[in-house]
Formats: sequence, C-alpha cells, structure tokens
Amino acid sequence: MWAVMATGGPPGGVQQHDDLRTPMRATHVLRAARRDAGATLTEVLVTCAIAGTMAAMAMPQVLGFQQGRRAATAARYLQGRLQLARMEALKRSAHVALAFTQVGGEYEYATYVDGNGNGVRTAEIASRVDPILSNSERLRDQFPGVTFGIVDGTPSIDNDDPLTGTDPIKVGRSGLVSFSPLGGATPGSLYVKGPDHSQYAIRITGATGRVRVLEFDAASRQWRVR
Repeated sequence: MWAVMATGGPPGGVQQHDDLRTPMRATHVLRAARRDAGATLTEVLVTCAIAGTMAAMAMPQVLGFQQGRRAATAARYLQGRLQLARMEALKRSAHVALAFTQVGGEYEYATYVDGNGNGVRTAEIASRVDPILSNSERLRDQFPGVTFGIVDGTPSIDNDDPLTGTDPIKVGRSGLVSFSPLGGATPGSLYVKGPDHSQYAIRITGATGRVRVLEFDAASRQWRVR
C-alpha cells in the first residue's frame, strides 16, 4: 500500500491534491511575470520627470551652441558675398564693391559696379552712375540675432590693444569694400557678433584681395582663423 502511494497512488488522494495546487501556482507565476515585464505608473512618472529635468539642464547649452553656429554661418556668408564681388570684378574687368550703410542703427549692404571707369564711389552710387548688382540686405534678415558689432573688450586682430570705437565696419571712411579688376581690394575688417556674444571678423587683404574669417577665442583671448 505504501509502495503504491509513493509511486503514484490511486486516482484520488495525493494526485487530486496536486491538481488543485497547480492552477494556484500558475496564477502566482503569471502575476510575478507581469510585475517583471511592466512598470508601474509611479515608475513611469519618475522616469519622465528625470528626462524632463535633464532636457531642461541641457537646453541652454544647446541654444548657446545654435547661436554660436548662427554667427559663424553669418560670417561665412559675408565671406562668400565678398568673394563673389571679387570674381565679378575680374569677370567684368571693372571695380566691384560691397557698400555698407547704416540705416536706423543697423547696417545694410549691397553690391555695386563701377559705371564710368573711376571706381565705385558713394556719390556715384547715390546718383546711380555706379549701378547696383544685388539688392540691399540686412544681416539679421538672414541670420536672426546676428549683427555687425564689437563685443566689449575685444582686442584688435593685429595686437592686444582693445578695438577703438564702436564702428564694426573698419574699411576706411567710405564704408566700401572695393575689388579691382587686377585682384586687389580695400583692406580692412568687418566685425560680426552673435546673440551669445561670440565674436567673428571678416578680414580683407589689400594686395591680394584675400578674404578670411577669424573667430575670437575668449578663453585664450586670441583670434583664430576659421
């Protein structure tokens, strides 16, 4: 009798008791699996709160990076406009100039070509002797928040002395960057600043007409070619 019960037993008895426990055991296993597979509402809310906090902490850095990139792109755009004017002077065998004019506290610029063989001049631009080649633009129209300007305490490109005055268009008295049909240009610098106080300069070399973009590194207080 005892041997029979140990090896399986009769149809009732121990076997019947095990059958009753099996559904209960399966229920406990299913509940445990559900707890392991999913997350509670509290866990989801805590995760969302952490993610939101991290995003808020990173946002100023992201915005600062975007603003710095916008100023750099604006400087590159001006470099391209100047290089295009130089190519036009070579192609037309005539002086071509970008004229910078202050209107209502902002600078506008447009490209003009020599119309009578004596170079591009402000008086002849006004009288339309030197015709316009491109419509007038403002920097902020293309790059919001970016302006012609000098950040306080920015040193000169040539030495450590602070830049004198507040005029960011340092290309002589006329505000013209003129390119000759022989490749030369009006020497000087155009200073551009971003909304994050990043500082750039577009440098024009007189003898060769070369145009370069420089960035001021505030940490080392040095100008670096971009």
